[in-house]
Amino acid sequence: MHPQRTRAFILIMSVYVLLVVSILSLSVSARSLAETMTARQYFWSDSAFSLAEASLDATMSNFRRANFNSVASTPMAGGSYWTEVTPLPALGPRTYQLIGHGRRESIQRDLEAIVDATPISVFQYPLFGDQLVDLRGNVETDSFNSALGAYGVCLSDCTGANPVYNIGSNGDISTNATSSDSDTSGPATVGLNISGNAVDINGQLNFGAGTTDPMETLTHSGSNQSGPDPNLISADPAAVSMSDPLLLPPVVVPAGLTCTDLTILSFQAVTLPPGEYCYQDLNMGAPDALGAIGPAVLNVTGEVTIYISGTLHASYASTIGNASRPSYTVFQLASPVGTTVTTATLTGTTQLYGAIYAPDSTVTLGGTIDIYGSITAYSIRQTGSAQVHYDEELQNRDEIIGGYTTDVIYWRERDLSE
Repeated sequence: MHPQRTRAFILIMSVYVLLVVSILSLSVSARSLAETMTARQYFWSDSAFSLAEASLDATMSNFRRANFNSVASTPMAGGSYWTEVTPLPALGPRTYQLIGHGRRESIQRDLEAIVDATPISVFQYPLFGDQLVDLRGNVETDSFNSALGAYGVCLSDCTGANPVYNIGSNGDISTNATSSDSDTSGPATVGLNISGNAVDINGQLNFGAGTTDPMETLTHSGSNQSGPDPNLISADPAAVSMSDPLLLPPVVVPAGLTCTDLTILSFQAVTLPPGEYCYQDLNMGAPDALGAIGPAVLNVTGEVTIYISGTLHASYASTIGNASRPSYTVFQLASPVGTTVTTATLTGTTQLYGAIYAPDSTVTLGGTIDIYGSITAYSIRQTGSAQVHYDEELQNRDEIIGGYTTDVIYWRERDLSE
């Protein structure tokens, strides 16, 4: 073959091979780019879905804190989320539709949920101090349910080998505080302090949401502990951090209620029918006209709410409430107005069948006290001896709401073009 023709053939073949290789390279590059874009789109879509889920979680977390508003656009993890909240009164008084959105780059995913918000009573524990529970005496806590009968009554298998009594272990002591005083040689100001010599807590110790090390936060001393271990090595019950704070709304005396004073002397009894009452000062158990000391009784025949705008003081052998149904009796100590500060003091051998709610006040327990109910206050200070039997039936007194639980009754991914 002629040399020039040979060179021309080789040149043509080289160009052809180069063209084929280039086409193949471009095809591989295009496929790789397409796969990269597909993977990126999948990642963005998965991230957007997670952000939409986060939007619903954030909204329901707000619900637990009594915030039922929509959530504005919030940046998170390279994208953003937001939620629209719509009440659905036709389905229930606290039923809501949530439309949660998540966006990452150009991809948006949307979720729909229908949820019910259920009120939580502020009476969740035998003793709850928003900022302080200071126990410096002998204390025993446990629980029962007055709807099933009196505390300690046998409920089943009463003549058998395994009788069941109306006594439970929901005797938690709790606070919203996330720290405690390290020095309790003086009056404690914050946290949970247990320094009595005979403590029997049938439940656990709850610190405020976000407490990093609840066991180390607990201030503890004393001996003969059948509740928390005095060495703080392995406490029984455990000290834990609550997932959400217990909300304590302020007390406002309803318009139209006149607050008067009520004094119940020894050997006197007052019975209140169901309803609302207000007293500036309610004092029980002082000696009678002859100086004699005996039981002073405040009885109720149905559900009552008693507002206190000054002081609640019960001493000597006072008995308060309905022994068969402690949940009938709820005291609400109004928020301080001006220089007036509400307080509650139970001393002597007082027996309380009911609950005290004092979100801005201190409740002081002294003497030998028996409580069949619950105390929720800004701070609780205890000396002497106290047996606190938490009445679980009080959870049904939800007119004072400490937050909400949320139940999802419907959930789906939503196509907003529908």
